Amino acid sequence: MAGTLMLHCGGEEVNFEDLARVDLPERTASYCPIPHTDLVRLTQDRMQKEYPGVEFEWEYGLNREGQQFFGVAQLQLDREDFGMSIALRNSYDKSLSVGFAAGASVFCCDNLALSGSSVTTFRKHTTNAWQDVRRMIFTGMVDTQDHYDEMKLQLNTMQEVAMDTDRGYEVIGKALGHGVLTPTQGSVAFKEWRKPSHEEFEERNVYSLYNAFTEAGKHGRAGGFMDRYTGFHDFFSPDGKVIDAEYVTH
Repeated sequence: MAGTLMLHCGGEEVNFEDLARVDLPERTASYCPIPHTDLVRLTQDRMQKEYPGVEFEWEYGLNREGQQFFGVAQLQLDREDFGMSIALRNSYDKSLSVGFAAGASVFCCDNLALSGSSVTTFRKHTTNAWQDVRRMIFTGMVDTQDHYDEMKLQLNTMQEVAMDTDRGYEVIGKALGHGVLTPTQGSVAFKEWRKPSHEEFEERNVYSLYNAFTEAGKHGRAGGFMDRYTGFHDFFSPDGKVIDAEYVTH
């Protein structure tokens, strides 16, 4: 699951130079603005130290004439189908606290939503904000690595569990019955399971079915993206009874 930056509430995609052109408001006794560019540089520096040699790609968005900032960095680690993402948000008009989210899946939207499957933290622009934000990002990066390792193990397990086509249909039906998928998402999941959009998911196993769910999760209310993702993850966890001996093709 990749990082997701959505701009549908007036925001526009920009580059790093555009971030630097936005005027920084003056600091006061109770308000400590943090430059958008400083937040990106700090995060990028920590990523390079935690993941040396790893390539990453940024997406930036501005809203309210630059007063609100949103950004997502996608990292490709040691597998092609599963990476890690970092999301940031910030504001110069006191409308948003500084936000940092990280994990195998993050969602950052200009409707103010910011979520991560590993860690999500926020800090208001008050006294000592920069020191706290630095600590927040340093700690978050360490926690994210542990989360990534856990997710990688779970996805490897999914790839090892075979599932025939009819059993996949049954699982999607079960998800519909329990409200894990909406009818619209269920139709997408059936289609993706029957004929995957990406050839790497043509193999019949639990991981391919999981991908059908995450593709279906792209359909629905933007602000509910992470809730849907979490619901899918729980549904496919061992307690969810999807990865279970009865689903294995013999």
